Amino acid sequence: MAAPIEYARKAMRDFPAAQIHKGWIPEVLRELPDAEFAFVHVDVDLYAPTLACLEHFYPRLVRGGAILCDDYGSQSFPGAARAWNEFCDRQRIAFVALETGQSVLLRE
Repeated sequence: MAAPIEYARKAMRDFPAAQIHKGWIPEVLRELPDAEFAFVHVDVDLYAPTLACLEHFYPRLVRGGAILCDDYGSQSFPGAARAWNEFCDRQRIAFVALETGQSVLLRE
């Protein structure tokens, strides 16, 4: 499920301040500077990267902030929903599964 970095650079060309970090998502997240987030869009398909994103971003989410999982309802990527459900169950976080196949949670 890898894409060439040139593809990412081309997709983000209209956003000159965007930073692209190449690598396996759980490892890359450990190297990022600490910051707060208001909105996080998780579209990483697989169990381990989805769980790593939730574990990284949820504690850094501002009150009222949201995390959206693009692959929650995907038949092709069931690991995303498994990671999402496990994380939310463990943290006792309520979320909404959308008709679009996505899910969203809000930080209280």
